Amino acid sequence: MSTLDPPATAYPEWPNVDPEELPAAYKKAWLMRQALALEIERGWASSQSEFAVHSGIGHAVLRRWLAGSSWPSTETVASAEAVLELPL
Repeated sequence: MSTLDPPATAYPEWPNVDPEELPAAYKKAWLMRQALALEIERGWASSQSEFAVHSGIGHAVLRRWLAGSSWPSTETVASAEAVLELPL
């Protein structure tokens, strides 16, 4: 578990922040979140819920990750990457 505050706690405007102004860990989190959201929006799944089902990620876990209210586990990131067949 990270000792850093979740992104939305550290940056209340999350994800509407300038990633270039963020420390490295938060910048990486922002880039991963953006890549995941973009893939879902591109029609990989019809909704976040459908993506959660196909990836084996819990609906609440996915919502918290995208909202920045919690850090995703390495297993969660790996599941998303495996389903999308691309690195986040």
